[in-house]
Amino acid sequence: MRLRKRTVIKIALASALIILAVVSSVSYLWKMGRISFPWERSNIISSDIEIHLGFPVTRDYDLIRGHHNLEVGFTITALNDIPFWEPYAPGNTMRIEALKKAHEMGIKTFVSIEPWIPEITYPQSIMEKLRAIVDRFIIGSMQYCDVPRSFYAKKLPALISWLKENKIDYYLKKELRSCLKRNQP
Repeated sequence: MRLRKRTVIKIALASALIILAVVSSVSYLWKMGRISFPWERSNIISSDIEIHLGFPVTRDYDLIRGHHNLEVGFTITALNDIPFWEPYAPGNTMRIEALKKAHEMGIKTFVSIEPWIPEITYPQSIMEKLRAIVDRFIIGSMQYCDVPRSFYAKKLPALISWLKENKIDYYLKKELRSCLKRNQP
């Protein structure tokens, strides 16, 4: 099938307009701080999205400071380092030090307590120790192992009661909320 020259030009123009619209949108979002790219120095993204750093990038805290709509957070699985769990990642103690530094600089902080590993992760102990430097906690379960849901269902009521009693800002991830619903009268 042969396309007419005029048809080819129309298709090329339409494609160019679509590409221009996409590039313009991405450029605008980047300038407004709504998106970032992996090659950029920092992991700062929009106020609508939390900053999840896989490692303590404390060198970027000066860029984050003063932006009250941003938070810095780390996953903490225990108060001590457990190198067998994440052998190539900074340990929990290094993450906690990075949280302290962020808090001291006036940056909002959060901790995601997950995975909740039986006999290793003690959410209440983590929150007791870090509550002075953490603005909110996210609590998740262990997703990809054979931890029975009943383990979480037994532990959650007391933990939630303690959280409410101590007025701690927290969020239970969906998988934990589902454990509660199944076992409530």
